[in-house]
Amino acid sequence: MVLRTIDVSKVKPQSASFLSRVGLYFSLLLSIGFLNACSDNEAVLKESSGTTVYHVKNGNEVVSRMITTRDGGIMMVGSYGNDAFLFHMGSDGEEKWHVTISESGLDAFNDVCETSDGGFVVCGYTNSYSLGVNNVFQDGLVMKFDRDGREVWRRTYGLDRDDWLTSIVEVENGNLFLGGINRTDNMDTWILKLDQNGRLIWSKRYEIGPYFDLCMDVEVKPDGNYAILGYASPSGVAFEIRKYRIYFASIQKDSGTINQGWIYAEERTEPIDPFRNFLTFHKTSDGFCWMDNSSTTTNKRVVLMVQTNFSGDVLNSSYIQSEKFNKMVDFKVSNDGFALFGSEYPDQVQLTSSKGLMMELDKSGTVVSRIYSGNENGQRVLFGGIQANGHWRLGGSTWNDQIGRSKLFLEKLDVKSAQ
Repeated sequence: MVLRTIDVSKVKPQSASFLSRVGLYFSLLLSIGFLNACSDNEAVLKESSGTTVYHVKNGNEVVSRMITTRDGGIMMVGSYGNDAFLFHMGSDGEEKWHVTISESGLDAFNDVCETSDGGFVVCGYTNSYSLGVNNVFQDGLVMKFDRDGREVWRRTYGLDRDDWLTSIVEVENGNLFLGGINRTDNMDTWILKLDQNGRLIWSKRYEIGPYFDLCMDVEVKPDGNYAILGYASPSGVAFEIRKYRIYFASIQKDSGTINQGWIYAEERTEPIDPFRNFLTFHKTSDGFCWMDNSSTTTNKRVVLMVQTNFSGDVLNSSYIQSEKFNKMVDFKVSNDGFALFGSEYPDQVQLTSSKGLMMELDKSGTVVSRIYSGNENGQRVLFGGIQANGHWRLGGSTWNDQIGRSKLFLEKLDVKSAQ
């Protein structure tokens, strides 16, 4: 394993080499003038009118991931209490089917991908089958469902102690590539490759940082090899990492070895919960774009957007800072730029109420509009959306303290510029 650490202080910004461009990105973070910075005053605020379809199942659903399906609908996965769920809606918000996994222990889904045969594969974790004392240890959980929600197979994988699978993508020949976290004494990056029936092809564990490594998302490169994105921490304690860096690595598809990678040397000191901060990336036409949430000392949250080519050269970087507290959980790549989905809180202290928030960015990373969903009487989070004929359908979950239950929703949105 060869991972290069970029020391910003030793990089000459005028150089056009790969290392200097990565270093330049972190130098730019120190200078507002070189970044595409955008506040609420620069964005076009929009109001929405439309109808919303709500679904109440068990009442405590927490969404982990939402994807757009090939038939124009959406799939949400997550957990409620000790159980895991999948929920499939059509393009108009109607329920197609849902599945609940309720075993003897704790079960949760973190990610889902639609497969080439029209089915769905989900990953997460469970201790329902653990060999640990009193089901203490958790294992990675992978399940395949057909297009109608019928279970095809399920598999559990684990190394030592706790194992969580955080992300999944279908790769060549219907195989699956997954990323996750293995916890022994510390936390390590864990990656697996499975065949289309869930049988293990290879499994690798990497110690990228001296204390904690967290693989948060996976993707496929145009050459057929894979890429992973995650956090590496030089210090801290579990679930409360005080210092961390973001890492990227290219993975050889046949062996699982790292053939290229780097750790961004700019060290952050804000507290981070790796299971609640959303670090994610997607492919664009000419590379990758990744998004990270980062707290600031002014009770704000800065959203970082970084665009690279497939070789790792930084093409563009931007930050988005609001007068309020934004937490973005995912984004989509469009022809015009990017759409970010999440929520907006009054501030970092008052986290009991929020509005759903979608931000539209142009290709340079500048915010061009903010679209709000719901109000601050409760908590609402947008996890994704479908764009068709100039309109958006936004999906997510909402919690109302008065009734003490959460609801999944799809909001059919007609968007108009505010007057």
